Amino acid sequence: MAPTRKAIYQAASIKCGATDVFMGYVEKTKTKWSLTIDLRDKIDPEINVNVEKNRVQISGRFKQDKNPDSQWVYVKQEQVIPFGYILTARISERYRIMVIAIRENCQKDSTKESTTEDTESASESDPDDRICPAKKVCVPDKKLDE
Repeated sequence: MAPTRKAIYQAASIKCGATDVFMGYVEKTKTKWSLTIDLRDKIDPEINVNVEKNRVQISGRFKQDKNPDSQWVYVKQEQVIPFGYILTARISERYRIMVIAIRENCQKDSTKESTTEDTESASESDPDDRICPAKKVCVPDKKLDE
């Protein structure tokens, strides 16, 4: 699965109308999900990122340009950490906030294998076939004496 990257925008009103302001992106691979909020080009950013269970809530405000009379752009968004991913890190730097979740369990559903009588049991099948590529590196070599 190739990584997917989705941009995050915030609608902002300006004197002549409305525009979307780029705030960051969400990236997802087989083994990792990450949210990056990039505020380098924003003025006076006051952004809070709260994580509750599998929901990431982004709220706060920033100014879009250096003009002292410029209006605040208010942010209130929510991103969802996909099912099966567990929060592992929350990094806050001066102008960048990252939330990282790693896939908890890449194994195939073993309950289907155990309920079907025609298929081989989990112990008879190759254990490396049931583990995702990211975890294969950590799996020690096992020799079966059968």
